[in-house]
Order: sequence, then C-alpha cells, then structure tokens
Amino acid sequence: MAKKTRKTKKAGSYEKSVSRKTGATVNKLEQEQRAAENIEALSKAKLVYAARGDVNSCGDWLAVALKDSFRTEDGSLDLTAFKACLKDNDIEAPKVDMERHGAIGRFRMCAGLMLRRHALKVGHVVIGGKKLAAPGAKKRGGKAKAAEAS
Repeated sequence: MAKKTRKTKKAGSYEKSVSRKTGATVNKLEQEQRAAENIEALSKAKLVYAARGDVNSCGDWLAVALKDSFRTEDGSLDLTAFKACLKDNDIEAPKVDMERHGAIGRFRMCAGLMLRRHALKVGHVVIGGKKLAAPGAKKRGGKAKAAEAS
C-alpha cells in the first residue's frame, strides 16, 4: 500500500494569509503591532524624561550642560558655538545634510553622541573653555597619560 503524502502550503503563504475579521494580511497586522509597541515604548520614555524636568532630554550630565551652554533666548540651538565646542574637543562635526527637515536635531543628536564617547574615553569634555569631568569615565593609568603627552 502506498503512503499518502500530505500537501504542504507553498512557501510564503503565511505572509499572504488574511485575517477573517479585518481582511488585512498577517504581515500588515504584525507591522501594526510592532508600531504600537514602539509608540508605547516612546511614551514610557517621555514620561521618564518628563519626570526629570524636560520631555525632550534624557537629563544626563552632558545633555544638561549642552542645553545650558548652547540654548539661545528663543530656545533654539546656537549652532556656531556648538561647532566651536566640537572643535575644542578635537571632534569632527557630523556630516548632516543641513537642508533637510530636522537637520539641526540630527546634528545635535549625532554630535552629542560623539561628545559622550569622547568624554568617556578622555575623562572630560571642554565646553566654553571649561573642562567638565565625565562621571563614569574610566580612570586612565600612567602609561596612557604618558603616551598621550608625547
């Protein structure tokens, strides 16, 4: 007697499956679920930020220092002074297309990340001619300091 073989669905048929209730594809429903989870995570983060005093800032030491140093009277970023700060710290300014929407925000975010990395590596950041110590920076030994001095 011959064995009966069971027919399997074609590859990719899961993605093309349709919900009985809404008529939407499974892929579409999964994308909507992921989007909803991302919005929920963003809302939770903004609540934490708001508890620290500013919805748009994580409130760490560098974010507060940058906000205090480079915020103009109208609340915008003083881009020229911020670029000078990057130069003082020997950091090349991020390559951001300044003509696009949201460019200043992307520039500030990328440069802030570069400054954080620099601060943890060197132990401080220079803002307005003043050295700000980086909490959590690794203590560098004598060999590293001697190599840097030469």
